[in-house]
Amino acid sequence: MILFIAAALFFLGVMVYDNSRFVIRKYEIRSPKVSRKLTFVFMSDLHNKDYGNDNEKLVKAIDSIRPDLVLIGGDMIVSRQAGDCSTPEELEACTKIPLTFLKALSERYDVYYAEGNHETALDDESTAWVYQKHMEDLDAVGIKRLHNRYAQPFPDMRLRLYGLDLPMEIYRKILPYHMPEGMPEETAGKLDPSFFNLVLAHSPKFFPEYASWGADLVLSGHVHGGLMRIGRLGFIGPDLHLFPKYNGGLYKSETDGQCTMIVTCGIGAHTLPIRIFNPGEISCITIRPEEDGGRT
Repeated sequence: MILFIAAALFFLGVMVYDNSRFVIRKYEIRSPKVSRKLTFVFMSDLHNKDYGNDNEKLVKAIDSIRPDLVLIGGDMIVSRQAGDCSTPEELEACTKIPLTFLKALSERYDVYYAEGNHETALDDESTAWVYQKHMEDLDAVGIKRLHNRYAQPFPDMRLRLYGLDLPMEIYRKILPYHMPEGMPEETAGKLDPSFFNLVLAHSPKFFPEYASWGADLVLSGHVHGGLMRIGRLGFIGPDLHLFPKYNGGLYKSETDGQCTMIVTCGIGAHTLPIRIFNPGEISCITIRPEEDGGRT
């Protein structure tokens, strides 16, 4: 009993500690399709969390990286809280934390945003006004939304940045879901292989489908690192399946290795704020030309 109580207190302490902090994880990939070094900050799954006054700790950390772009993979809000709002004023109060944070970022950097399941869940008949108002609020603070379309942020480079926002059925819990063949292309169009195609896709579960579509780099979140992590092993996914295959870190496509996916462990939590050996994550991603020997 003493050992059990000691273990429970230990894990509780780790959970409280990891819920109060974040780390910067650095990733690097190389591609012949880029002509110079690029650095991106990627974040997902804030879920209304506040690190310091108006997330000043996050802003300071991102400023230390000095990225070329900031990329957001969705779920900055909590859909249940937003969906319960009955007036625009209530919604503004509910989404103040992420909108204030995103505004601070957009005043410093170009910020591109793809939806997660918490935004997509609001795009429903019963909460249509909430979804529309939140999208307008994102536009108002200077966010560049990528809703199943692409942007070319650098005129001197053949790089396209896609936001792939998929329907809510792909996020269903417990029951397995298999993505229909060709869904990414039907949703967001055909990818041009002469470009470096960077795709923001909230759920990492369908990495093989993204790779088959022609993505060069996929950035995902959603899994929150599997809540508890031992090494690269995450214990449970948001669909309530144990040991999700893609839970955090860098992955290469199993067919030809030409597509890379980076899955952030997320920066916040909701409902069950469980993070054990799993602090929040800011992903710092550097892309270099293949011939670059590491010059800055």
